[in-house]
Amino acid sequence: MKILIIEDDPGTAELMRGCLEHDNYEIDIVNSFELADNFLHTTLPDLMIVDYYMGAGLNAQEWLTNRKNANLKLPVFIVSTGQGDERIAVNMMKLGARDYFVKDTLLFERLTEIVKRIRIEVETEKELQQIKNDLDDKETRYKLLVENAGIGVGLYSLDGKILFFNQKAIQDLGGTKNDYVGQNLIDVFGPVLGEKYQKRIEEVVEKDTTLEFTDFVPDLGHDCWLLTNHTPVKNSEGQIIGVQVLAHDITDRISAENEIKKISDFYRSIIENASDGVTILDENARYKFVSATGLKMFGYDGFETVQGDPNKLTHPDDLPNVLFHLNKLIQDPTYSPTLEYRFAHKKGNWIWIESTFSNLLNNENIKGIVINFRDIDKKKKTELALEQSKKMLNKLLLINSELIASELREIDYDKFTDILIEISGAKYASFNLFVDNSLDFSTKSIRGLADISLKAFNFLGFDPMKKVWSHDSYRAEKIKANIITVFNSWSELTQKALPPQISRIVEMSFNLGPVAIAKVTTTKSQIGDFTLLFEKGQTLQNAEMIELFVNQYAQYLERIKAEEKLRIKMDELIRFKNVTVGRELAMIELKKEVNELLSRLGEDQKYMIVGE
Repeated sequence: MKILIIEDDPGTAELMRGCLEHDNYEIDIVNSFELADNFLHTTLPDLMIVDYYMGAGLNAQEWLTNRKNANLKLPVFIVSTGQGDERIAVNMMKLGARDYFVKDTLLFERLTEIVKRIRIEVETEKELQQIKNDLDDKETRYKLLVENAGIGVGLYSLDGKILFFNQKAIQDLGGTKNDYVGQNLIDVFGPVLGEKYQKRIEEVVEKDTTLEFTDFVPDLGHDCWLLTNHTPVKNSEGQIIGVQVLAHDITDRISAENEIKKISDFYRSIIENASDGVTILDENARYKFVSATGLKMFGYDGFETVQGDPNKLTHPDDLPNVLFHLNKLIQDPTYSPTLEYRFAHKKGNWIWIESTFSNLLNNENIKGIVINFRDIDKKKKTELALEQSKKMLNKLLLINSELIASELREIDYDKFTDILIEISGAKYASFNLFVDNSLDFSTKSIRGLADISLKAFNFLGFDPMKKVWSHDSYRAEKIKANIITVFNSWSELTQKALPPQISRIVEMSFNLGPVAIAKVTTTKSQIGDFTLLFEKGQTLQNAEMIELFVNQYAQYLERIKAEEKLRIKMDELIRFKNVTVGRELAMIELKKEVNELLSRLGEDQKYMIVGE
């Protein structure tokens, strides 16, 4: 049996192909009604599966109507829809659809059943059509086949009389042949149904084509659903002389579909309204199903599907661990791991999810790997940020201990500037040390790139490491109230210190965004400050830690400064002491010599020497 699938969703089309080729059907696929027209121009399949919505342009109802109105070839067809809609179903049945189905999780289980049934119907109808064509010379054989057909067969005159019912039709309706043959439709089925059936005869005659109808028929032995095909019967001259009706009792199928729909709606409601997402992968790790919550979680709307290889959508650092557990899951279906890893959002960023994997490949209704997942991105990033903060705090405590214990007189400004880059998340940073008047300052360190000083020299025309910056009253006023002050741009910070065009060139060359000043100050005065430069899109991080760091750094610099002053004073004191003590000893020796000379002269000693 040759089947044409008209479907614009390549994933759904390929899944249908795989499902039907398993039963040895020959499958062709087109993704637009234009391509379908081209295909039907040269090839007539036994069955078409038509997607009702095909994106922009015509829907299935409009396309089929156009072909009917143009008297173009129209094979037997069934209709697929994204959601159940009785109105659509009725309209498509009026156009001749043999059946319709909803593309849900039970699609492929029902699809094979529907196609199998229609194949049987088509084959039966072909047999009956052949019988009708050969009616004149094979009347006996025809009657035998019709009488013993597995479906109800009837023949109506144009004025609404029942000319023939086979045994199956009489069995379904109850009674005997005499209760129906020769009777008027209104007398048999009542005024409401009888008039409806009469209008169908008139419609078949008017359109001169086979029409299909689905009806709920109550109070005829039992309540039932009938699917009927009405075909015009013509004589040898091509005139319509009656209407043949093939009636299929589809009560069991409708009941089963309604029950399945109730169950499906129940579980779909649970899945679609749950906060967790659900996806199903086939044995080749291709997507079979993704819940609406899951689609929304990754930035897709309800009409999109997640595209791409799940392996490529998993963060490369997390993929080896995921594959390890997935392989273990395939080897042991009882194994059900819960993993945390990063998965690609539609916008290209990574989000953290927690997924529980279940192997249901051997489940006939699922045949896949079921993944229940939830968004833990905020939680995970908070945990990572907290962990990073703990590491940074421990580092600050270690630095603080080193500062307290340090006996070095030479200050490694680059080291402390690098530490502040790490804490703040800045791309570049400099440290400026104020001179004794606390107004002018010099740059002691510029960090971030190995050649940043050279680049700065090229733009500024001087080496910033060798320049003493004059007092900037605008800058001082802006930063005086806070330890940390954030400026929107480099131009805003330097508007009084540098020409605007130079500031703009620096901003563009280094892709600069916001700039922050972190003051290094004591209770008495400001010792210096750090200038933190961020690229566009970056923001200041760990402000509290920065304040803690610059406070400790200020105390360290103050201690180094005080120790240096103390060393100088001590050196002066020692030099003074050495000079003073030497003078006193010389005086004592001189006094001794004078006393000795006086003694030689027989005179009294003039000076009293302490200690003698």
